[in-house]
Amino acid sequence: MRKALAVCAAVGLGAAALLAGTGPAAAKKVTPPACYPSCQNADLTNGQFNRAQLPDGNFTGATLTGADFVKANVSQGVFDGSVASGTSQTDLVNFSNSTLSGASFAGAQLDKVTFSKADITGVNFMGASMPGVAMYKSSGASVNLASASMSSAYMKYVTLSGVNFYNANLKKANLTGADITGANFTGAKFKRTICPDGKKTNTGC
Repeated sequence: MRKALAVCAAVGLGAAALLAGTGPAAAKKVTPPACYPSCQNADLTNGQFNRAQLPDGNFTGATLTGADFVKANVSQGVFDGSVASGTSQTDLVNFSNSTLSGASFAGAQLDKVTFSKADITGVNFMGASMPGVAMYKSSGASVNLASASMSSAYMKYVTLSGVNFYNANLKKANLTGADITGANFTGAKFKRTICPDGKKTNTGC
């Protein structure tokens, strides 16, 4: 009986250590992809880069399907023309809680991507295709979303001062509670778009 209790206690301590971040899982070293910093046209499918330090990386034309960049530092990174295809949750490109200041996703084709709670200060999304993009509570100034395709975008409670929506597709986008002071909506497309005040519009916020 005492032996059994001792085993249970050991297991319990191990679980507690993992939850506290002191167990074996916490010691796992995060490494950049082997191609970093020059990852042009690289296949990063299902890559695990959680908390990785990847500033100034060149990911132009890279395949990002299922890649995990949660809490990573990819400031000044270049993702122009990058691609992520697929429809399932496992295909999601995840930049949640990441630092993306000064990065560029111009012309990227990202079918499933989330930037929720990320720092997207000065990020260039010009001409990017991001249907259903999630930017929940993301923040930053001078974000360029000109000509970006963002139908059904989930942008509740974002804080994006001076954001540029010029010619952007905002059909069915949800901007409830968003702080978008100084936003440029010139030429933007609206259809059943939910404005920051919660009202739906087909003409503009």
